[in-house]
Amino acid sequence: MATFADRLLVYLSDPANVVGFLASAALDPFLTADFRRRLGSEFWQIQQVAVGAAAVRELQYPYWQRPRILGREEVQGTTPTRTTVDHSIYGFDAARWIDVSLDLDTTWTVDQFPGSVDVTPAAPLRFDLTANLLSVLRVDAANHPLDRSGAPMAAVTVDNQGQLRTDPPQPVTLRLDPTGGVLREPDGGVHDQILLELFPRLGVPGLGVPLSDDGQPLHDLRVDNSGAFTDLAGAPAVTDPHTGLPIDGSGRPVRPARPAVPGTDGADYRFMLSVPVRSDTLTLNLLTRLHLLVSATADLLADLRGVLATRRVLEPGTDYLISLDDTAGKVPQAFGLVYEQNAFDGSGLDSAGIRRLGARMGVLVHFFAVP
Repeated sequence: MATFADRLLVYLSDPANVVGFLASAALDPFLTADFRRRLGSEFWQIQQVAVGAAAVRELQYPYWQRPRILGREEVQGTTPTRTTVDHSIYGFDAARWIDVSLDLDTTWTVDQFPGSVDVTPAAPLRFDLTANLLSVLRVDAANHPLDRSGAPMAAVTVDNQGQLRTDPPQPVTLRLDPTGGVLREPDGGVHDQILLELFPRLGVPGLGVPLSDDGQPLHDLRVDNSGAFTDLAGAPAVTDPHTGLPIDGSGRPVRPARPAVPGTDGADYRFMLSVPVRSDTLTLNLLTRLHLLVSATADLLADLRGVLATRRVLEPGTDYLISLDDTAGKVPQAFGLVYEQNAFDGSGLDSAGIRRLGARMGVLVHFFAVP
């Protein structure tokens, strides 16, 4: 009497039947989850794998499971020497069979993060400027200083005279201690810790009040993390036409200093570059191979182990895709089990749970009734 495997292979020998066979296999979500787990990385973020045309590549595809000899040899002494050999033989020489091997046209939607740099004659890397690092007291848009945790100190404000004042009804003028990183009361006591940083600073946008040589805020001057100067209200600052230095609220050109940085070397520069970074969503068209083992019995764990063993044998192959960094000459490969539609009736196992277990192990489980 013909088995389920016999009937299925005869059915798939007709290329017209492949589409009907895969219709209920839910390949797209399985391949997306499987390859995301195996090939996804911080740089390659797989969003979707969509299956297009499919064709049978092989029916009853053989591969060899070879024995392996593993162990160690130790050479002891000098004259004479003694060699200790400890070898073990694992596995056996046997032919294994993949019942159905399918070639799938797949379209991969992949995000590159944080992106890749494409430097071409049309879009070269460009040197913009050098930015002299300067010390700033970090503030919010309302000119409240930020404490050490980055939270605004709502009861303290930097005014256009560079003074740090507490709110009424009893306003107090505080003094910035850049060495200690604190605001001090008139009697020298610590009012609170503050956040001092060096600008320009790439990354999260922020604002700061630049400090003068004495470590105090400059008059009516603010700078953002890119190095652009404004007044405290946010209007662009005027620059001196002769020196290019910003002009403070007193109408004088000022040179912001770095008192919060140890040392007196003034030659610390941060280079500003324009780099063309490609971080778009990529579309990859890859031929994917799906290897299927057809089970004539309902021995779930033994069948899953057989699929995992098959994958382990094929993984060292030179055409096996292990990373999206190198797809040339490589083929993404997935593995699955095929059962007859009612194979587990009466076993207490439902098909959804079996598929879930298989997916957890990287194995597609497909139930199919041969017409």
